[in-house]
Amino acid sequence: MIIIRTFGVILLLLGLFLAYRLSKDSRLMLFGSKIKADVIGIDSVKNKFA
Repeated sequence: MIIIRTFGVILLLLGLFLAYRLSKDSRLMLFGSKIKADVIGIDSVKNKFA
């Protein structure tokens, strides 16, 4: 009986952790997140086949 109860508690904690991560990821998808990038340099390559 104690093994089943321990296994149940472990599954419950794992489920709560996965639900928390999923809600955090879905909030980022719904509301978006701002990403800032600095462009250091751009090299132009001409197409040989054009």
